[in-house]
Amino acid sequence: MNIFFYDNFSSSYNRFGNRVAEKLVRRNSKIKIFYIHDNYDRKKLLLSKEIENNVIAIQPSRVQDFVQEYPPSSFLCFSYRIPDMYWTTFFNKIDVPTYQVMHGIYVKTYKRNFAFLLKELPRIASYLKYLFKIILLCDNKKQVIINLVKKDLAYIKES
Repeated sequence: MNIFFYDNFSSSYNRFGNRVAEKLVRRNSKIKIFYIHDNYDRKKLLLSKEIENNVIAIQPSRVQDFVQEYPPSSFLCFSYRIPDMYWTTFFNKIDVPTYQVMHGIYVKTYKRNFAFLLKELPRIASYLKYLFKIILLCDNKKQVIINLVKKDLAYIKES
């Protein structure tokens, strides 16, 4: 069994992903878990002894190679950001069951300001790259763009 996980922060893998991985390894010691690892927070990925032989961190650019060598039985992500949506779409397109673990609530009234946008330019550039990749993967490109604008970009406010 090969399960692919996605989160864009090592700290999230350390908080959520590892707990899920530990439970899966207890059920099946032969399972392979692939962490697609963008590492936006530049923190170290910490694996317990219990999962260190089962978890493999891979760069997004290598996912296709690993998918071919280790056909996925499922995909799991931990949020609903643009990169998570891309990977969910990617795995759906190759008929892999996908799951999202929501660990909080999505707050529509959350205010994003321009100072935040400037500070986070490298991550935003990466998100834009994922956005274009989503658009390329999807058949209904116009609806995808509308949904993403409604979801994230419509809530930017000047502070």
